Amino acid sequence: MNVSDARSSSVLLVEGSDADSACIARALTFQGEPHPFVAQIVSRNDALRRLARSTFDVALVDLSPFEEAITTLRDIRRAAPDMPIVALTCHVDEHQALEVLKLGVQDHLFKTEVSAKLLVRSLRFAVERNRADTLESLNRKLVAAERSLQEAKEQLETKNRRLAELYRTAHEFVDNVSHEFRTPLTVIKEYVSLIEDGVVGDISGEQRRMLAIVEDRADDLNTMVDDMLDVSRLEAGMLGVWRKGCRVSDIIDHVWPNLEKKAAVKGVEMVSNVASCDREIFCDSEKIGRVLINLTVNAIKFSGQNGRVEVWGKQDLAAREVTIGITDTGPGIDDDCLAVIFDRFKQVNDHCRCAGKGFGLGLNIAKELVDLNFGHMNVQSEVGSGSTFSFTVPLAEPVEVAGRYLAWLEKTRGGDSPVSVLIAEVEQCCDESMVEEIDSFLNYVSRRGDLILQMDCRRWLFFVPIAGLDLERFCARLAEARMEANRNRPRGPLADIRIHVDGTWSIANHADHVLRRMDHLLHPLELSCA
Repeated sequence: MNVSDARSSSVLLVEGSDADSACIARALTFQGEPHPFVAQIVSRNDALRRLARSTFDVALVDLSPFEEAITTLRDIRRAAPDMPIVALTCHVDEHQALEVLKLGVQDHLFKTEVSAKLLVRSLRFAVERNRADTLESLNRKLVAAERSLQEAKEQLETKNRRLAELYRTAHEFVDNVSHEFRTPLTVIKEYVSLIEDGVVGDISGEQRRMLAIVEDRADDLNTMVDDMLDVSRLEAGMLGVWRKGCRVSDIIDHVWPNLEKKAAVKGVEMVSNVASCDREIFCDSEKIGRVLINLTVNAIKFSGQNGRVEVWGKQDLAAREVTIGITDTGPGIDDDCLAVIFDRFKQVNDHCRCAGKGFGLGLNIAKELVDLNFGHMNVQSEVGSGSTFSFTVPLAEPVEVAGRYLAWLEKTRGGDSPVSVLIAEVEQCCDESMVEEIDSFLNYVSRRGDLILQMDCRRWLFFVPIAGLDLERFCARLAEARMEANRNRPRGPLADIRIHVDGTWSIANHADHVLRRMDHLLHPLELSCA
């Protein structure tokens, strides 16, 4: 019992003699002791009931009569295995003493020889030894637990390294296989084109129809290769994004010839209705083109002979976005299938339309690419009447785009993630060619989680989800990348780009402040160079 322990220690006193009980109780409250024991005197029959309700620091048990006392000791030890016990007896022989020791009794005291001071001292030592043993046992358990945790940590690290290696190998395999597909696909398409053009002789109408099917299936395989590559890059966080202002009509015009050709092979009518979308949108036009291809190819596939697919667009100025949709006349999709249709590799029941045959990546990739461009995907379908897949893209309005970017960051990285705003600036307005090259360079060195907004012909806003040392390293990397780019430029170096940090904020608590600050920075946009 530590001298610094302010509480009294409790004693479970099991004593059959009322006179001895009173004597022992007086001894335990001996005034010379700084912190006396407090005894609760119980009968043998009441001892276990008392232990079930209360905890005691030590038990003081009378061993008379011996056989009955041994049973009591065993019961107490089972009920409170960690509580120290001191035996009190009138006499005990060697055999009895050995039996008592086997039960874990820490000390024997003879009533005829013990004094109040000796009694308190024995109880104190029993309590202290028990505490020391308990601490030592806890320390041993802690050491063993720490050793076990360390071994588990090492095993987990080994498994993580192995998983990382397998993950890297899998991505390399996908990349290698995908690139290996490119060459034979290109050869197939070129030879088909040569035959279709009559370079090796005239062909019949039926042969031309068959060649169109071959070319169509080669395009399907090429789309699968693109999907696999995109999955690999998305998982690795290496899919580059170049978001900038563009027109819906330009994106559709770029992909329309191939889609129209594919529809003709399937006997499907293609209709475009995007004339009303005259506002500039902000996105990676190549990625949105891939979304259009995947959704439209799916619509063509399931529309069937004499089906109809309409690609349409509409502006929502209140929501500051454009919605692009693909409506088909296919069999439609039931509610159960709609719940899983965007899951990767998910094949749904035969009675409804799924993400497509084979790998089933098209819809999943489309959804992720839309999300990467700060939009959202939607699907509406009625069994027997067809389906409409649509997605949104923000208008090319910097504050709107930045707001969506911050919401996207909070969703993908959490509200406590930082965001830093940098300003990239050249000394004077550059010609259109140099502006395009600087914009291309900045997008080249950016990462998937960054956002670049061109303010005018000499300034760019850079949003990056990093802070502190990571931000310093990022700025240093920009400078190094510019020097490396200039070494390989035959037409002279890029204009000198100065980078300075405007501020760093947490997304959840300061998103509105970031947008207000950005709005302030963008006021010169109206007076930018022509």
